[in-house]
Amino acid sequence: MSFTTKEISRRIGVSTATLRYYDRYGICRPSRRDNGYRNYDENDIRVLKYAVALRHAGFRLEEIKRITDLFGQKPSKDCGMVAHTLVTQRVAELQDLIDYYEKAIDLLKISPPLMSSLESYLDHRDELDSLIDSVFDDIQSGVLAAPEGD
Repeated sequence: MSFTTKEISRRIGVSTATLRYYDRYGICRPSRRDNGYRNYDENDIRVLKYAVALRHAGFRLEEIKRITDLFGQKPSKDCGMVAHTLVTQRVAELQDLIDYYEKAIDLLKISPPLMSSLESYLDHRDELDSLIDSVFDDIQSGVLAAPEGD
């Protein structure tokens, strides 16, 4: 079964421009019809779903391409090492982000009660300062990118 770019766009949930970009970048190279239009098959859908999932997990396009390039190769120790290295690195980065957000949530949770009275603030000031320092250290270490415009 084959699909057009428009059909795949709806099925996968990415724009037709993204699909064309993935083709030019080499992430997914569908065959071409006689009229030059892209012709996607089930394997292309599998690659695209994987690419979209990796993109949402924070992988950069060059990393996605390295991983999807492995789909066309015979399984080997080298292929496994490349994929393992990229995935393991990203898992560590995501874990750092999770840790950061958990600290930030803790900070936000304790802030309102502490602001309810001076006495409450003074009683828990060290705890608040410690959380603020921890969140700030994570920001300084690059765990979280600065917001746009800062």
